[in-house]
Amino acid sequence: VAAPPPPASPELAPARRPRRAGTATAAVGAAGALQEAALHLWEGYEGLLASPQALLVDTATGSSINALSDSIAQASEMSWRNNEGTGSGRDFDQARVARYAAFGAVDATAGHFWFIALDDWLPTPGPGPADSSWSMFAGTALKVLADLAIYTPVWCALFLLAMALMQGRVLGDAVAEMRRDFWELLRGKYGFTLPFVAFIYGAVPARFQVAGFSLLALVFTIILSLWVSARPGTLASEEAPT
Repeated sequence: VAAPPPPASPELAPARRPRRAGTATAAVGAAGALQEAALHLWEGYEGLLASPQALLVDTATGSSINALSDSIAQASEMSWRNNEGTGSGRDFDQARVARYAAFGAVDATAGHFWFIALDDWLPTPGPGPADSSWSMFAGTALKVLADLAIYTPVWCALFLLAMALMQGRVLGDAVAEMRRDFWELLRGKYGFTLPFVAFIYGAVPARFQVAGFSLLALVFTIILSLWVSARPGTLASEEAPT
């Protein structure tokens, strides 16, 4: 009978690699690299906002975020229709994205000058004694009131007019659509954005407010598009894209 083979020597046995420890180390390293990259991007963005190109940066920011918001909204609408079994086969509307990008550029350009002027007229003092805290609260409240009374109504009117005109409506039809949908859009914008508007005016420096409002517009536009999709015919400017 053949003798059994001798046991493998511990020196020749393959060493087991600590897979979990290596994976965790790699994940921590990747997270650190991403954090560092994000920090560098933010520092670069801050530098551009402090440079003579600040207006161009704000314009590009508003245009890009508006285009992204409508892209997400369209994808959500198509998914919604497919899940409900009411899909119409309509493809992704690139012209609609372009309209939102164009309006976002105009909106961000106007916002750039609006926020600077508002901060000059109603400067918000930093935190300090009780009287300074009261002044900060009062300054923020006045900015919010100015936004609600001036900027937001103008924004709603221009949004409806611009979307209708860019879809090929004649001026008379565009004005009629704006008058029909203005108050409903204004109420919806007041109801959703008011707390965020107060936060942005009270806590965000003026040079970052275009970006702050653009991010707010990202969320608001997605919700608005989904709401319009659920209530056909509410906003004519979104119901018949060309």
